[in-house]
Amino acid sequence: MMEILNVSEKGDTLRFMTKSNEETLFLLIKTYLESDSSVDVVGVYKEHYLVDKTEFFVKVKKGDAKSVFLKALADIKKDLELKKVK
Repeated sequence: MMEILNVSEKGDTLRFMTKSNEETLFLLIKTYLESDSSVDVVGVYKEHYLVDKTEFFVKVKKGDAKSVFLKALADIKKDLELKKVK
């Protein structure tokens, strides 16, 4: 389950939290977003390893943070499909 905590009026900031231990997945997404020139700040925050809540934050210099996030997910999916064992 994901809870959107904040989307700025301009759409340049997206912050959400999952109620599960998704830190590893978000670190992968963070790696992809860090290489995007439109991303200003990206971060993953986990209060404690025993707490099943992970927060994700992305702020973009230009464009829409949600679109940039979804593009990173699409890029990850494409890369994983290319590496499938057949």
